[in-house]
Formats: sequence, C-alpha cells, structure tokens
Amino acid sequence: MKTFITLFVLFFATSYCFSQGGWVLQNTGTNCDIYCITCIDNQNCWAIGKGNVNDIPHNDSTVILHTFNGGLTWETQLNIPGTYPYDISFYDKNNGCFGGDPYSYYTTNGGIKWFPIDTVFDKILYKVKYVNEHTIWAICNYNQRDILFSTDNGKKWNKSLAELSFDCIYFLDSLNGWAVGNDASDYQTGLFHTSDGGKNWFVIYKQVNLMYGAIDIAFIDKNIGWISLYGSDLLYSTDGGNAWNVKTIDTTRNFNLHQVIFTDDNHGWTLGINYKTDSTSTLFKTTNSGMSWVQDNDFPVDSIKAIAFPDAMNKWAVGKHGHIWHTTK
Repeated sequence: MKTFITLFVLFFATSYCFSQGGWVLQNTGTNCDIYCITCIDNQNCWAIGKGNVNDIPHNDSTVILHTFNGGLTWETQLNIPGTYPYDISFYDKNNGCFGGDPYSYYTTNGGIKWFPIDTVFDKILYKVKYVNEHTIWAICNYNQRDILFSTDNGKKWNKSLAELSFDCIYFLDSLNGWAVGNDASDYQTGLFHTSDGGKNWFVIYKQVNLMYGAIDIAFIDKNIGWISLYGSDLLYSTDGGNAWNVKTIDTTRNFNLHQVIFTDDNHGWTLGINYKTDSTSTLFKTTNSGMSWVQDNDFPVDSIKAIAFPDAMNKWAVGKHGHIWHTTK
C-alpha cells in the first residue's frame, strides 16, 4: 500500500510542476517557446512552438505537442528544423493544420503524420482556422496579406480576397465571416464581411485609423462582435459590424491586447502582453457581455503568448520555456 501511494504521489509530481491561483503548470518535456494552442474539447489539445525538444539553443524548429488526456501527459508529434511556426488549428481529433515560415502542414490522422501544404501562390500561412471538417481559412504573411481558403483539408488552396493587407479573420460558421484589412485604393482600415462562405466580400465599415492595429476578432453571434487592438482598447459592435464602439480596458500597463475570446454570450477574456519587457502577460475577463472588464488576478505571472478556452471551465495558456498552464476554475 505504501508503494502504491508513493508511486501515485511521484506520478503527479512529475506530471505537474506547480500551481498558481488554480492554474497548473504542465510537464511538457521541452524548453521551447510555445506560441499557440488549439483545443477541440477538454481532453485534446495541440500546442505549437519554436525551439527543440532536446533544448538546443537558438534552433529554428517547429515543435508540436499533443495531449489526449487533459494535460496529464504531452507527446512531441513533430520537430521540423528550419521552420518558424505561426498558428495551429484543429477541427476534430483527425483534421488539423499549422501555418509556418517557409512551410505549412496539414494532418488527417490527428498529427500522427503531417503533410506539406502547397498554396500554389508561394504564400506563407500566417493565421489558420477550420470552420468545418474540410474547410480552412487563412491569412498570408508579409506585405500583401491575402485571404486564402481550402475546401479539401489543405491539399488545394484558392484566393478569396487578394491584393489587400489583412490583420485578422473570424468565421462564425461556414457562411458568415469577418476580416479586418486595408483597402489599397484609399489606405483606410476597414471591416469586410461575407455571408456566403467567401464567394463575395463587402466593406461594411470603414473609418480612418479606428481599426488600425487590429490583432484579433471574434463574433458571439451574427450581431455582437469584438476586436482587440494594439494598446488598451477593444472595439465592440452590436449590429453585425456596421457600427463600432470603443471599450478601454486598462491604461495603467504597457501592453497590447492580443486574443479576444468569448465562450458564451456573457463570458469573455482578452490577453494583454507587455510590449516593453515581453516577460509578463495580463488576462482581463468579463461576466456581463463586455459591459465591464476586470483583471483576472488568478492568471499566472508568466510570459504568456496565447490562450485557448474550449469552454468556460477549461482554460489553457502557453508561453516561453515550454510552459503550458491549465485550469478548470
């Protein structure tokens, strides 16, 4: 009996490093910097980072980690030298893809095997997002950030909007999507909307500089949407994006608001990353549909780069030095 108890304690000691405010630091087995995480439920998550699982310093490799048991264990699925990772997205336990420089990959078997993506247009996938089992939307990196899409899980790609510079994109479902970008004709930043799965896009809002520096966009439904900006402001709309209002979160810190996430009509979060030190991050939350935002004091004091909340209870955060945090609080 004593042996069993000892082994039980040792197992959890090696699986979890320590906790902070309800957040538990996972044992990932790597020291690479992790930039993004995607979860399809409270058990299955994939995280993507830059480094090397053997902790070789300054090694430009894309490293993908996977858990199938809610973070009890993490396995390294991929370690590709010479590739810089940007984003990762999974639709279910089988179908996923990630954007990288100069190579991007997709999988149809949960990451057991990854296949290189050929966009034909010599584009680097910067932001990627599944909307159904086969359809992926992506923004390209560098000067002309075109919007591309694939309807066969990443094998073939087509242009949806070209010769514009897009910062972020969000699809509520397979038909309704929004994208923030710059119109090359008059150099104004505006919001583009499609209601037919990207066949047609229309500018529904345009104003000089209001959406300049947009980082992330999310819509709760066809009417209510949020956009995070460089600095301490969020934008919100209640009419599908035709009009926008400014919500200032906090002006006392040196941060840029990055991701904005809502798990239901009332509960939302936005991640602020310190742009001076790059060593601390702040999480703000709302429980009243964004009417008020407060700092989440339970959030780890760490260099967090991205968050993923598959539901209001299960929350994930990733950052430097192989750190993956999880809470069910």
